[in-house]
Amino acid sequence: MVELWDIMKAIKHNRYTLSNSMRLVLAITLFILLTTPASAINIDEGVTIPIVAAYSTMGGETGVLLNATVIVTEGNGHVFVDTQPYTQVDLQGSARMATLVASDITGIDPTRHDFYFIIEVTSPIVSGPSAGAALTVAAIADIEDWQLIDGVVMTGMINPDGSIGPVGGIPYKLDAAAQHGTSLFIVPEGQINVVITENTIVRKGDIVAVEEKTIEVDLVER
Repeated sequence: MVELWDIMKAIKHNRYTLSNSMRLVLAITLFILLTTPASAINIDEGVTIPIVAAYSTMGGETGVLLNATVIVTEGNGHVFVDTQPYTQVDLQGSARMATLVASDITGIDPTRHDFYFIIEVTSPIVSGPSAGAALTVAAIADIEDWQLIDGVVMTGMINPDGSIGPVGGIPYKLDAAAQHGTSLFIVPEGQINVVITENTIVRKGDIVAVEEKTIEVDLVER
């Protein structure tokens, strides 16, 4: 798994270099582009980062691109999550985990800071832990006064040890990101190839049937 702490140390000592092929294969290398501190500025209103989610509709699973703003201030260890409309509890859990990991990486005391997560939700119900890694990056960027690069979107669950875990719905999230002009889409290591289910409607006279089949998708070729 990708370790956020190792990435931060590597960034600090400039140990990583990129090539075009690595950008498509290694999530650990791609992740650096989110947090490059070059030309960093302080954003008083916090740091806004795009996040992607997948959710089910009557027509099947689909993806949506959202914005999340993270603000870190001096405080008393509170974590506030503001969403409209409703989001499920696991998104709130991701925000709290992002708070703990970002605090550990940057060396701040989470009990002496407040974290605000303001998420613009455009779909009826968004759930899942896949925003955790992006929320952690945004929290770190706000603490360190870093500016994020436009056009970069990532998906991945954040674990207590700072590693990035696998998530579902990646092809649908990729499609949503691409529709908004994303130039770089980062996935957890090992999830370049994913298996999805496709539904096909078959009509035989008055009978309508839905056939399901699973296929493996190469995200680079998609």
